[in-house]
Amino acid sequence: MRRVLPILLLLSLLLTPSRAGVRWFEGNLEQAMARARAEGRLVLVDCWATWCKYCRVMDQDVWSQEGVARALERSTVPIKREVDARRGLGLDISERYGVRELPAVLIIDPNDGSLLSKLVGYSSPERLIEGIDEAFRKAAEARSPQTAQSPADLLRASREALRSEDAPRALEQARAARAADADCSAGIALDAAVVEAEVLLRLGKSERALEALETVAARCPNALCPEIWRRWVELAGHVDGKAGKGRVLERWAAAAPDDIEAQVAWGVWLREDGGDAARSAEVLEKATRVAPDDPLPLAEWSRSLAAAGHREQAIEAIEQAIALDPHDPDLRELRFRLRFESTPR
Repeated sequence: MRRVLPILLLLSLLLTPSRAGVRWFEGNLEQAMARARAEGRLVLVDCWATWCKYCRVMDQDVWSQEGVARALERSTVPIKREVDARRGLGLDISERYGVRELPAVLIIDPNDGSLLSKLVGYSSPERLIEGIDEAFRKAAEARSPQTAQSPADLLRASREALRSEDAPRALEQARAARAADADCSAGIALDAAVVEAEVLLRLGKSERALEALETVAARCPNALCPEIWRRWVELAGHVDGKAGKGRVLERWAAAAPDDIEAQVAWGVWLREDGGDAARSAEVLEKATRVAPDDPLPLAEWSRSLAAAGHREQAIEAIEQAIALDPHDPDLRELRFRLRFESTPR
């Protein structure tokens, strides 16, 4: 990888403002990483939002400088990402790299996506160069033969061992990957915990498998994604039955109020396994407001309303679902049952 210029030399480039400024990479983050890998550079991500005052100040006073542009483009592939939780923008970036305040500049190793440096708040040209230099030092250390493998390398090794049915090595590498990403900044710890849990489950140690996943999930709540939640629900059901499954579904629904999959799964569990049709109907009604154009929450809400004894309201709900998807035979069958059967299934 190309070494960043010494700080003093780079700072000498920052004295002359220019209208040209930084030429931002126009693709997505994965494409930027591919470019950086091919050219031996790092990836610099400028996280911004329309309401962020100092993001605009940096655009005017920092990113516009010719010297900054030359320094960045010599050593990084710079890319802008709008991060605004209120508008649902850049959530992948904010969750993976823990972006909670803006402006924020991330410097990422393109080989494994790990975070090498994060600069929060207004960054002067000097601070940017120092951050890039620090990132290059960390990247060089990670690649040194005397240095431990990166979390991503350890995760890959654990998955390869799992595919080869080498349980001891898979367990060892998964735990090493989890430890190497102790602060969850590389986005590896939870995936490693899933591998660890899978190995333990194959070894017949289901309770320890669940414990491994729950421990890391508690440490990395912002890194939880639907795939992890599904695996957690499955494991909890395997260990503690319906009650365990319901416990995790309730946590998922609380943690992700706008996730339709989570809300519907929790509502269905309440009706089918929790024996609480009234509460199920409340949860699913909220889900219909989150996704008014999705017939699934409407159909499940209809079932819960019927189970709670509100047949007329249930028929109204299924009619709304059919209006959204008039060709779905399951919806039409449910409407028939609601109209003519005493206990719709």
